[in-house]
Amino acid sequence: MSSSATAGTYTLTVTGTGTSVTHTATFSLTVSGGTPPGCGGVTAWSSTKPYVPGDQVSYNGHLWKSTRYSTGAEPGAPGSWAVWTDAGTC
Repeated sequence: MSSSATAGTYTLTVTGTGTSVTHTATFSLTVSGGTPPGCGGVTAWSSTKPYVPGDQVSYNGHLWKSTRYSTGAEPGAPGSWAVWTDAGTC
């Protein structure tokens, strides 16, 4: 999976050729700009939101799981190692 596509609308033409017939279909593909707010539907981390144990957030391309009550503890920061568990890349 790649996240490097440039935002915009693109025209795609698909052609299928058989032994005696050819079919062509044209489609429009729209790529939205910006980083999606979350990781597979998981909400992005916010420094102002309070979290409870078991909450999940996305931050810096990783999925994080809260192990303690916290507000403002940045996932992956040296002082937050006991607050968040890294569940892997998105």
